[in-house]
Amino acid sequence: MRLGIALADRDLPDDAGIAAVRLAEDGGADSVWTNETGGADACVTLGAWAAVTDHVGLGTGVVPLSARSTATLALAAGQVDRLAAGRVALGIGVGQRAAAEKVHEREWRAPLAWTADALQTLTGNGYPVVVGALGPQMTALAARSADGVLCNWNTPEHAREVRDRVHALAVEAGRDSAGIAVHGYVRVAAGTQAEAALAEQIGFYSRLPFYREHWAAMGDPEPSQVSLSTRDGHGLREGLAAYDAYDVVIARLVPTADFGLLRLVEAICQGS
Repeated sequence: MRLGIALADRDLPDDAGIAAVRLAEDGGADSVWTNETGGADACVTLGAWAAVTDHVGLGTGVVPLSARSTATLALAAGQVDRLAAGRVALGIGVGQRAAAEKVHEREWRAPLAWTADALQTLTGNGYPVVVGALGPQMTALAARSADGVLCNWNTPEHAREVRDRVHALAVEAGRDSAGIAVHGYVRVAAGTQAEAALAEQIGFYSRLPFYREHWAAMGDPEPSQVSLSTRDGHGLREGLAAYDAYDVVIARLVPTADFGLLRLVEAICQGS
């Protein structure tokens, strides 16, 4: 199992973020990831991480296409990949319409067409491009045109279904399925407040229509079926192993009062 560690942008760019990335690299993680929701520029963050790490992979999961032009994103991704000596994976998504129009002053486009056009510019530049996908249409686009797919909030069973679908669609498109990496976020929390912290995140996502549809398609699983929690920090690595259908299992850290970023990274890496 290739292990990724993901830090939410709201936990950065303080010193704890840099320390957590260094700890993840020293602890044997294969890659570290950050998202972009307006709290920080993900490419700038990866540039900072590149300066303090030697070999761990660096990924965005995801950068919204609605936040900047595709040409500007290609420029930023190419620059940070050079700074990181070829260690960057660019994860992209379309973002949310309200943020696109009100914050970034961008005209909203149909997500599939927007992503397909962006892939024509972003792929083939030396760094892998991974598409954040929930539904079958975006998953199919990723399988046919991208270097990988990034899943979110899946059960282990659904993760296997997505992997099989991606591989089948890649072969159907005349591609080598082994070259299409399937990544998956798994929310991870520990401590006495772990379940409450995860419930808060699930509550936020459940208010978004496309995530509600996603949960319904999986049969409305319980929180414990789409996330991992423990009171003492033990068993997290074993829990992540249930998602071995993914090529890269990315532990998306949800800090709590008694298990912050560093302690969570230690708990996950020490389980290896």
